[in-house]
Amino acid sequence: MANPLLQFHLGVGLISERKYAAAAESLSRAEQLADQPLTTSGAASTGDKAFELHVYALCMSGQTTRAQELSRGAWEQFLGDKGVKAGSMSDAALPPFWLWMKETFRIDPRVDTAVH
Repeated sequence: MANPLLQFHLGVGLISERKYAAAAESLSRAEQLADQPLTTSGAASTGDKAFELHVYALCMSGQTTRAQELSRGAWEQFLGDKGVKAGSMSDAALPPFWLWMKETFRIDPRVDTAVH
């Protein structure tokens, strides 16, 4: 299925069935498809939500190292788009979702796993 919305909803359904590894794959596809040009309306916001749920599904399937790597890469991209270096934001406050991810799974996008 090449529609990001379909992949997103498939991933959400798989989460509800506790099939986290399969959900992570579907949500990853939703992200990738949402980033492509000429996607359907609402794909960008779907891609953002798919990313968060992708990271969550990875954590729930025991793939926390991969989840940390993905979150760190997204954090660096986000800051880079704003012209800020990631190292200078190591103490920045996290949005509520990421604060919960840190408290629940120890996933902190501000932490570079290559250094630790």
